[in-house]
Amino acid sequence: MVGAGVFVTAVVSGAVIIAKPFQCMERPLLRDVVFYIVALFYTFFIMYRREIYTLQAIGMNIVFCIVRLVLVLMLGLT
Repeated sequence: MVGAGVFVTAVVSGAVIIAKPFQCMERPLLRDVVFYIVALFYTFFIMYRREIYTLQAIGMNIVFCIVRLVLVLMLGLT
């Protein structure tokens, strides 16, 4: 998860920007980066504890539902 996520957000995005500079939309980019960092820290926290409890699994599903809810709300605003 970490390797692929960092590769896509850093290498692929950087290559596209270098190849053809463009103006990106700040709100969707910020939303995606914030939720990626939240999910990454939460995953590292679970891995640090070396055990997955039921509440942690439920918490990850709640994070995913919040991401979907924010996405739907942002699409409704446009």
